[in-house]
Amino acid sequence: MTMLNALGGPGLTLNQPQIVEGAATVGWAICAHFILLDFPANTKRFSERERELAISRLQADNVTARTEDTPRLTSLQALATALGNWRLWLLTVGYMVRLRVIVG
Repeated sequence: MTMLNALGGPGLTLNQPQIVEGAATVGWAICAHFILLDFPANTKRFSERERELAISRLQADNVTARTEDTPRLTSLQALATALGNWRLWLLTVGYMVRLRVIVG
Protein backbone atom coordinates (compact mmCIF):
# COMPACT_ATOMS: atom_id res chain seq x y z
CA MET A 1 0.00 0.00 0.00
CA THR A 2 1.51 3.30 -1.02
CA MET A 3 1.37 6.47 1.04
CA LEU A 4 -1.02 8.02 -1.48
CA ASN A 5 -3.46 5.14 -1.10
CA ALA A 6 -3.14 5.27 2.67
CA LEU A 7 -4.17 8.92 2.59
CA GLY A 8 -7.34 8.15 0.68
CA GLY A 9 -6.47 7.72 -2.96
CA PRO A 10 -5.16 9.97 -5.69
CA GLY A 11 -7.30 13.00 -4.76
CA LEU A 12 -6.55 15.03 -1.66
CA THR A 13 -9.34 15.44 0.85
CA LEU A 14 -9.87 18.59 2.87
CA ASN A 15 -7.63 17.52 5.79
CA GLN A 16 -4.72 16.18 3.77
CA PRO A 17 -3.31 19.55 2.66
CA GLN A 18 -3.36 20.58 6.31
CA ILE A 19 -1.31 17.53 7.21
CA VAL A 20 1.23 18.35 4.49
CA GLU A 21 1.42 22.01 5.57
CA GLY A 22 1.79 20.99 9.20
CA ALA A 23 4.64 18.63 8.36
CA ALA A 24 6.37 21.40 6.37
CA THR A 25 5.94 23.78 9.31
CA VAL A 26 7.53 21.31 11.71
CA GLY A 27 10.42 20.79 9.27
CA TRP A 28 11.05 24.54 8.99
CA ALA A 29 10.82 24.95 12.76
CA ILE A 30 13.56 22.37 13.25
CA CYS A 31 15.75 24.16 10.68
CA ALA A 32 15.04 27.56 12.25
CA HIS A 33 16.15 26.30 15.65
CA PHE A 34 19.67 25.85 14.31
CA ILE A 35 19.75 28.85 11.95
CA LEU A 36 18.14 31.71 13.87
CA LEU A 37 20.20 33.55 16.45
CA ASP A 38 19.26 34.18 20.04
CA PHE A 39 18.74 37.73 21.32
CA PRO A 40 21.72 39.97 20.50
CA ALA A 41 22.50 40.53 24.17
CA ASN A 42 23.08 36.85 24.91
CA THR A 43 24.01 35.14 21.65
CA LYS A 44 27.41 33.49 21.42
CA ARG A 45 27.73 33.90 17.65
CA PHE A 46 28.31 37.68 17.70
CA SER A 47 31.56 39.43 18.43
CA GLU A 48 31.38 42.26 20.97
CA ARG A 49 31.23 44.86 18.16
CA GLU A 50 28.44 42.99 16.32
CA ARG A 51 26.50 42.67 19.57
CA GLU A 52 26.72 46.41 20.25
CA LEU A 53 25.67 47.20 16.67
CA ALA A 54 22.67 44.86 16.79
CA ILE A 55 21.49 46.25 20.13
CA SER A 56 21.86 49.85 18.93
CA ARG A 57 19.87 49.06 15.76
CA LEU A 58 17.09 47.47 17.78
CA GLN A 59 16.99 50.49 20.09
CA ALA A 60 16.89 52.86 17.10
CA ASP A 61 13.90 50.92 15.69
CA ASN A 62 12.24 51.00 19.12
CA VAL A 63 12.15 47.20 19.31
CA THR A 64 11.80 45.99 22.87
CA ALA A 65 11.83 42.64 24.56
CA ARG A 66 10.73 41.63 28.03
CA THR A 67 13.56 41.25 30.51
CA GLU A 68 13.73 40.79 34.26
CA ASP A 69 13.49 44.57 34.72
CA THR A 70 10.30 45.08 32.69
CA PRO A 71 6.86 44.28 34.12
CA ARG A 72 5.05 41.23 32.80
CA LEU A 73 2.03 41.95 30.59
CA THR A 74 -1.35 40.48 31.44
CA SER A 75 -3.21 38.55 28.76
CA LEU A 76 -5.48 41.50 28.01
CA GLN A 77 -2.55 43.91 27.79
CA ALA A 78 -0.77 41.56 25.39
CA LEU A 79 -3.94 41.26 23.29
CA ALA A 80 -4.35 45.04 23.19
CA THR A 81 -0.71 45.43 22.16
CA ALA A 82 -1.09 42.87 19.38
CA LEU A 83 -4.33 44.36 18.09
CA GLY A 84 -2.76 47.82 18.07
CA ASN A 85 0.07 46.68 15.81
CA TRP A 86 -0.50 47.71 12.17
CA ARG A 87 1.64 44.82 10.91
CA LEU A 88 -0.84 42.32 12.34
CA TRP A 89 -3.69 43.92 10.40
CA LEU A 90 -1.64 44.10 7.19
CA LEU A 91 -0.74 40.42 7.42
CA THR A 92 -4.34 39.50 8.25
CA VAL A 93 -5.65 41.31 5.17
CA GLY A 94 -2.94 39.71 3.03
CA TYR A 95 -3.84 36.27 4.35
CA MET A 96 -7.53 36.81 3.69
CA VAL A 97 -6.82 37.95 0.12
CA ARG A 98 -4.63 34.90 -0.44
CA LEU A 99 -7.28 32.63 1.02
CA ARG A 100 -9.97 34.20 -1.16
CA VAL A 101 -7.87 33.67 -4.29
CA ILE A 102 -7.18 30.02 -3.44
CA VAL A 103 -10.70 29.07 -2.36
CA GLY A 104 -12.35 31.15 -5.04
